[in-house]
Amino acid sequence: MSYSELVNALGFESDPFAKTNADEEEKLDQYFVAPPFFNAVLGDPSTPKSSLVFGPRGGGKTALKRKIELASQERGFFCVTYNRFDISGRRLSDINSEYHLRNLVEMLLIGIITAVSNSGISRLSHEDRHFIYLFVKEHLSKIDQTKLEMDINSLKNFSDKAKELWNKFTGPIGLVLNALFERIGLGTTYISHLNNS
Repeated sequence: MSYSELVNALGFESDPFAKTNADEEEKLDQYFVAPPFFNAVLGDPSTPKSSLVFGPRGGGKTALKRKIELASQERGFFCVTYNRFDISGRRLSDINSEYHLRNLVEMLLIGIITAVSNSGISRLSHEDRHFIYLFVKEHLSKIDQTKLEMDINSLKNFSDKAKELWNKFTGPIGLVLNALFERIGLGTTYISHLNNS
């Protein structure tokens, strides 16, 4: 019996071992076997905790990450994958905790803006709107289009919506942000009110 015949005889429509990276597995959700610690790592969004998973190569770390990303789409919690690091033109001493925190803040802001665009800014308090404005001004005003695209791809439960929203705005990032501010209800009138308060 050949390998493909064996796979078919076992009831598989395609070879479940054809890919070496779980990120490329299209049907991972159908045959993922949760390890005993899965729920502890997944956690409860209402009481978040940090978890670290260590394992050898091929031990299922990426499959676990992918399953959490899929769970975020089903359950609606905010999921960001941070596994691409743009270190071009940087010295090793530049890659510190502040570098990583800034990257995470950028991704989270893009996700928050996307969520606000979908649900409406009217649901946010004046203080929350002010914080969004200040954070965007500080953290997104110098971002370039390539980094913006990387950050959008990191959003696992907003990814398609984020691409749809952000792709409407092209050009220099300052113009993009102004258009986005208008879209989510932080237009020039509101911003001048924020600056004067």
